Amino acid sequence: MELLDSLQIILRPRYIRSELNPADEFSRLTDRDAWSLRPSLQRMLLRKVHDIVGTPVTLDAFASHQSAVCRRYASRHSELGAVGFDGLALDWRREVVWLSPPWGLLQDIITKLSIEKPPGVLIVPCWPSQTWWPSLLALGGIHLDLPRPSFSVVAQHTRQV
Repeated sequence: MELLDSLQIILRPRYIRSELNPADEFSRLTDRDAWSLRPSLQRMLLRKVHDIVGTPVTLDAFASHQSAVCRRYASRHSELGAVGFDGLALDWRREVVWLSPPWGLLQDIITKLSIEKPPGVLIVPCWPSQTWWPSLLALGGIHLDLPRPSFSVVAQHTRQV
């Protein structure tokens, strides 16, 4: 304010509704692949991981503040609460990871899992015709079939998941 006074600048704040404010444009963006599992299903899987691994999930590698299943998460957009903005760039070796990623990243995620070998949950569609499917099965682990998306998925946008 002292600088404004010294330059004889009068500051007049004016309210601009969010949808008309270009500065708010990024807050209105939604990812076409932004979704999460229903909370009851998340809790069941988180309990199952804890029972099998003996420790809770420590990193949600592909989340946002709305969808994160644990305190530490990586978000594709810059968020103050996120530990990073690229879950693939983080080291998963000392983590119990929750991976509910955009499906376009599945080959890279499966490769990273085969190298770093962290325990955790990977949520993928049952898609045997995909080139990454044999690599996924080679990872081993416990495979669970989830209910149909209409019963298990919550979209974070207005489009169908």
